[in-house]
Amino acid sequence: MGRSVSGEPGIQRKQLEHLSYSALNDLLSCGKKLELNRLVPGVPKKASMWLAGGLAVHAVTEEFDRCQAEGRWFDPASCWQTSFGEAIDRLKEQDPDVSKWRQKESMTDWMKLGPELCVAYFKWRKETGWAIWRTPDGELAVELDTSGKLADCPIEIKQYVDRVFLLPTGQPFLVDLKTGSRQPENSLQFGTYRAGIEARYGTVVPQGAPFMNRKGRLGRVHELGIYTPDYMGSVFAKADQQIKQGLLVASPGGHCFFCDVSAACYATGGPLAAQFDRDHPANHVPF
Repeated sequence: MGRSVSGEPGIQRKQLEHLSYSALNDLLSCGKKLELNRLVPGVPKKASMWLAGGLAVHAVTEEFDRCQAEGRWFDPASCWQTSFGEAIDRLKEQDPDVSKWRQKESMTDWMKLGPELCVAYFKWRKETGWAIWRTPDGELAVELDTSGKLADCPIEIKQYVDRVFLLPTGQPFLVDLKTGSRQPENSLQFGTYRAGIEARYGTVVPQGAPFMNRKGRLGRVHELGIYTPDYMGSVFAKADQQIKQGLLVASPGGHCFFCDVSAACYATGGPLAAQFDRDHPANHVPF
């Protein structure tokens, strides 16, 4: 058994190197998921076919937009095959047995579905005719890295923004691609990106929306006025303090099916909990 960061006997834990929207979302939905995913070394992660498909769709649509902007030839079929194969290989490194991956659609299904989701985005891009925003230093806002510090938060916020477009009015507009069927439940992801863009470039992006690839259109538009760098810096600072204090509580529910570290979670009866979860009775330190 290892030692904790405080030096007491127990499960070994790492210091968090950075925060992100996904880390914040994990903290708010299930602190145990954040702990096992990001703070405990060596926790096995279950792969999923939907993650492989989502990674490939993002890669193909990114290449499409870059080719369009740079006047390069784009071969969608070849790009999909390469991107999906690379995503499968990447996830096999953490979970080699593909037959045991979590899936709603099989690999065969994704070979048909994935290109359809990409084509839905291509058609939408053509229909809207929206230009992709460029930063003040000329960088195309495709998978845009806006990582950095926000006010009052001592830890870096990592973030990569799928797209920032320019509306016909000249207003910048955030878009995040979603290959699943559910829309975001709140504005927090778009607000995090909005704060990062303003902190980095001084540009305020007042609205954002998901692009729902399965429907071929934008989802609900989110108003982002409250998500200033100061406000989001305060939110992340509080999250950082909560994590450092170890106040990470499991919240079991239907979402556990989608959790890649549930096998190490005591609250879900994970078979590896005794090895990795400090909540397991075997890891309780006696007085």
